[in-house]
Amino acid sequence: IDPQYIGVLTLMLEPGTAMLQRVRAGELRLPDSIGMLRELREMIATTNVTDCLFRSNHASNYLPVGGRLPQDKQSLLDALDRVLAAPSLVQLRPESWRLL
Repeated sequence: IDPQYIGVLTLMLEPGTAMLQRVRAGELRLPDSIGMLRELREMIATTNVTDCLFRSNHASNYLPVGGRLPQDKQSLLDALDRVLAAPSLVQLRPESWRLL
């Protein structure tokens, strides 16, 4: 597959869903915001396309990023690496802003 567009959203659990019940019961553990940024970095690092608009700027995302792949891949990875190296210096989207 060689898509022209990739859009990434961050999982948000809705009240009353089976998945939220599993998280609350300790059966399933979700990564924290930094873990999700690590996952986003891995997605970008391992995505190989010829010409694709990449966006991770939905309200659910902790950090909006975007660019064109493969041209902007290294700059996206560098930006995420800076955040992951010093997360306390970056203002991630607060949980209250992520509510949809």
